[in-house]
Amino acid sequence: MNRRSAAALALCLAALAGEAGAQPSPDAAFVEARARFAEAVAAVQAGRPADAVGLFERSYATRAAPVVAVNLAYCLRGLGRFAAAREWYVRFLATATPDDLARHEATVRAQLDEVTRRLAHVTAGDASPPGARLLLDGVPLTAEPRWVDPGEHRVEASAAGHVPSRLTLSVLSGEALHLDAALAPVAAPTPFTRRWWFWSAVGLGLAGVTAAVMVPVLGTDESANPVTSLQLP
Repeated sequence: MNRRSAAALALCLAALAGEAGAQPSPDAAFVEARARFAEAVAAVQAGRPADAVGLFERSYATRAAPVVAVNLAYCLRGLGRFAAAREWYVRFLATATPDDLARHEATVRAQLDEVTRRLAHVTAGDASPPGARLLLDGVPLTAEPRWVDPGEHRVEASAAGHVPSRLTLSVLSGEALHLDAALAPVAAPTPFTRRWWFWSAVGLGLAGVTAAVMVPVLGTDESANPVTSLQLP
């Protein structure tokens, strides 16, 4: 985030912090959320936007205020985390009050369009076998488009009784990808009695038994064993 962007964001945050503080409420969650919001504003003004993200998230988790959502979106956009910023812009538009929209809708929609153009979107296609599980960066991928930042992403496919597949996918801004999964079934195990080493072991065992039987015979004293048993034809 450059200094000009940080300064503009700080001014916006300060104004929004005033809006949040203007809402009277004795609710403890509101007090906690406002405190985290104020800390986030201070972090941005101090040039620590990455710290501000966590504080905004804690504020929103305590009290889901649209004003926090839009500030979190602004902050993520400034950090280049466009996919995450898009989610929060969309969340703001879905939950904003008429007053919120009057103040911020034009800016939010313009920035939403901007970050969306920077993203790629990925969807899950056909799966073989049906029901195969497809993960993108560890999160299930469905037919609903997943907006992702350009760069490398990890894709995994798995299904019971099939060989899992993994790959690293490199995506570009504006790219649309449709991922199909075709997994090979796990080969049926060779029956125990059909494995070559089993028959080798049996052969060795039989040889051992034969030897155990034959050795006493061959080692018998000649006078006690008639020579006629060893006659040649």
